[in-house]
Amino acid sequence: MSEQQTPQQHFEIQKVYLKDVSLETPNSPAIFTEQWQPEPRCVWKPALPPLTEDLLNRC
Repeated sequence: MSEQQTPQQHFEIQKVYLKDVSLETPNSPAIFTEQWQPEPRCVWKPALPPLTEDLLNRC
């Protein structure tokens, strides 16, 4: 008998909607002439309790 493989779960963020965004640029425009090395990072800390299996989060 052949074993049936269960499909792997896949999670993908397709779009991110922002309600309010602001950008502050101190020392502008001179600040844009300097060299810098960005340090990309992602902080993911959901503050909501996990949903039960019979509920879906559709915010």
